[in-house]
Amino acid sequence: MPFRKFESVYDSDAYPEDVRYEYVALEELTTRFRISFNYQLEKMPDNAQRDVILDIIHKHKDYLTSLEAALTDVKDQTA
Repeated sequence: MPFRKFESVYDSDAYPEDVRYEYVALEELTTRFRISFNYQLEKMPDNAQRDVILDIIHKHKDYLTSLEAALTDVKDQTA
């Protein structure tokens, strides 16, 4: 198993413990997602299959963009 680098968020007491656990889970999921889709893109030359993968990626990208916007709004409201 390759060495996993944990970001400073995991080790920092500045963040609540549950947030640190969620962060690590998100990092692990992102890594698995990246490895799986890189493999699929290498093995699937069919454009229709690539379109399906791109559609899935865009859905996740849209969600993460909306999550980032929501977090920014909360940050601006508390500032």
